[in-house]
Amino acid sequence: MTYPKVKILADSINALGKRITTFEIEFQRFILSELLTHKMLSRNAASSRAIPVSKVLEQVRNDPAMPSYFGKNQAGMQAKEELSGEDLEEVQLIWDQASKSAADFSDALAYNACHKQIANRITEPFQWMKVLVTATEWNN
Repeated sequence: MTYPKVKILADSINALGKRITTFEIEFQRFILSELLTHKMLSRNAASSRAIPVSKVLEQVRNDPAMPSYFGKNQAGMQAKEELSGEDLEEVQLIWDQASKSAADFSDALAYNACHKQIANRITEPFQWMKVLVTATEWNN
C-alpha cells in the first residue's frame, strides 16, 4: 500500500476568493507529531484511547505501519543515505518482529483487563493514523 493516502473531502472558495480545503490523510502514526507542529491547520485525529484493542491488534498484525525510508546511521537529525541490500532487509525484518511483539504485549494487557488507553499505547509506532485537516493557508 502506498502512503500517505490523501482524500479531499471538501474544497470551496468564498466570494472574496479565499479557499478552504479539508483532507482526510492516512499515514504512519509516528509522523503525527510533525503534523501537530503546524498551528495554522485545524486537525481532528483518531485516538488510540477510543479504538478497541481488538481493532488495533488486527491492523498492527495484518498491516503494520513501517517507515517508508530506513536511513543509514550518521550524525545529525536526518539520514541522507538509505540502507540497502541485506542491511535494509534485516532492519525491515526487525521492525516487523517488533510490531508482532508489541501486538502480543498489548493483547496480554487487554487479556488481563487493562484498559485500551494503556494497552493500545504499546502498538502506536506500528499504527496507521487517520486525520482530518482543514486550512485556508498552505504555504508552510
